Amino acid sequence: MDFFWTKCLTKHPKQIYTRGDKSLLDNLSPSIAIVGSRCMTNYAEQVLETLIPALVRNNVTIVSGGAFGIDYYSQKLALEYNGKVITVLGSGINNPVPKTNSQFFKRVERKGLIISEYPGDHPATRYTFPERNRLISALADLVLIVEARERSGSLITANFALEQGKTVAAYPGRTIDPLSKGTNSLIKQGAHLVTCPRDILELLGISKSNRDPVQQTLTEIYSS
Repeated sequence: MDFFWTKCLTKHPKQIYTRGDKSLLDNLSPSIAIVGSRCMTNYAEQVLETLIPALVRNNVTIVSGGAFGIDYYSQKLALEYNGKVITVLGSGINNPVPKTNSQFFKRVERKGLIISEYPGDHPATRYTFPERNRLISALADLVLIVEARERSGSLITANFALEQGKTVAAYPGRTIDPLSKGTNSLIKQGAHLVTCPRDILELLGISKSNRDPVQQTLTEIYSS
């Protein structure tokens, strides 16, 4: 493979299939993978509605898997703010799943990029999704987990990120919430705790002086 971002992979894809703006693969950084529960709560919605505008304004590429919940909502918001998005499929490039997100996938194809290592109508299986997760983390400088159960596919992505030498962060949640057990556990194990856009921008190496004046004001508001 001639894509620079595949160098961190121990298992290289035989081929990468794309739909949309392929130039996004040549200019990834800064990039963040945002993954989490398919059963997103109102709390997670509010978190993403706080984070995404700031990330987009700072030219951060949003990578995710197109699944229900956190994946979908983070990239939906990014598109609404005219941000850069890359969606990685766990199925063939011509067979994006879930099918009920078909209009979303079409929008990503028009305004961002869809990629897969699977050709044509290759079906999604219990094995293709974990394989997809390693590509999600490989494309990102930072992997952020927002809501995850104690045993979650999102934690698989976090493990891939660690193996690849990527930065892992998590957004904390209520200790009594099952959807926060995975994220809180990651923080206890050493993942970076983030609570505002400024935390993420600093982890990505985007200094305060590099942010546009409007965004500096926004991050100060968000972190207060």
